[in-house]
This record gives sequence, structure tokens and C-alpha cells, in this order.
Amino acid sequence: MKRSGKLSLLLVCSAFISSVAFMTLEAGTKSATSRPKELATGLNAHCWCVISKDSLMYHATGVLKDLTGEVNKTYTFQGQSQQDDCQDKCQKKAHGYIKDQSIAAMACAANAADHTDIMAWSAVGTAWYRGAEHIGILKNIPQMVQTTCTCPSSWTCNGCSPQVAGGVTTDGKCKKWAGLNTISPYPPDGTPIGSWGFTWGNSINAWGTSANGGAPTCVTTVIQPGSCGWY
Repeated sequence: MKRSGKLSLLLVCSAFISSVAFMTLEAGTKSATSRPKELATGLNAHCWCVISKDSLMYHATGVLKDLTGEVNKTYTFQGQSQQDDCQDKCQKKAHGYIKDQSIAAMACAANAADHTDIMAWSAVGTAWYRGAEHIGILKNIPQMVQTTCTCPSSWTCNGCSPQVAGGVTTDGKCKKWAGLNTISPYPPDGTPIGSWGFTWGNSINAWGTSANGGAPTCVTTVIQPGSCGWY
């Protein structure tokens, strides 16, 4: 009889615990689904505002200037009206940066291509970005230089045609005949002698260096100046 009473008490306790657990789960489900969907996903959603060299959609990449802090706006929801309001506020802040030289300089430093459209973009919370203001069309023309290296008068230019003493070397190297190899068979043409020189047929040749007076004299000239700004 005592054993039966203990079993009955155990069954009653188990039923009570299950009932409490079911009511708790049910209450939690109702609480989660009763919140407005926009509120659940958009609470305290920031108005993002950035100037970028990229065409933005989901993520803010290639940002040149972040204006989010200047806009300083958050929303409870992230619906269409909030998107429009954020876009308007971002446009007003970005308007002062139209064809701003500092923005162009940052875009050029970030290797943005010539004729890139630089835009300000806005987004609320996790929504897609949308264009807010056209900053300008970037002008990014890189500087072009040409370096000419001339060998000393008694050293022959390498990689040039014709190979003459004191000529302009196309690979930055100068060479000079240093003697004959009297031992045959001769090594293959171009066999290096350390970094000092090389063989060619039965001749031994030295590479020109600063130490032996055979280093070329190089002059760099600008053949196209660089330009960074706006069209």
C-alpha cells in the first residue's frame, strides 16, 4: 500500500511539471509572435550614410567618407517612410561633398578607376542601400614615367641593339670583355660566373657595378603627368 501511494504521488508531480512546462512554452511562443515584425527586425535601426567608390547593395565596401555620425538618426522601424527619410537626410549631408577634392584624393589613393561614379548611399538598419547623392565622376589619370639607363663609355649596353659601348641598356645591365677562356670545351653561352659575370663562347665578361665603375647612369622623366580630380 505504501509503495502504491508513492507511485501515485510521483505520477501527480510529473503531470504538474509537464503542465507548467507546456504553459511556459505556450506563453513564450505567444510573446514572441505577438511583437510587430518590423519592430522585431528594426528596433533602433541606424540611418547609415556613406560615400563610396563602389556600387553598394548589402554591405558598405569601398567607403571613402562615413557620414552616419553626422546624420545621427535612428528609427524604431525600417519601413519605406524611414528609408525615404534617411535617404533625404543623407542627401543633405552629402551635398556639401559634391566634387570635394579630399574625396577625389581618397578615391585615387584607393585605386578607383578613371571615370568611376562616386556616390553617397543610405540604408536603414539591415535594408538594402540606395543612392542618396551623386558626388561626381572621378578623374584618375596615373602619372607615366620613363627611365633611360646609359652605360659608361667603355662598357657595352646589354639587351640593346646594336650592342655598343656607352649605349642605352634596356635591361639595366652593362658588360665588358674581361679575357679569353683557353680551356675547351667552352661552357654554354650565358653560363654565370657567380654574380660577377658570365661566359660567352671563349670569352669571359664582367657585369658592370658601382664597385668596378660599370654601373649605368639612369634618368627618369615624366612623360604624362598624373591627375586626380573630377570631370
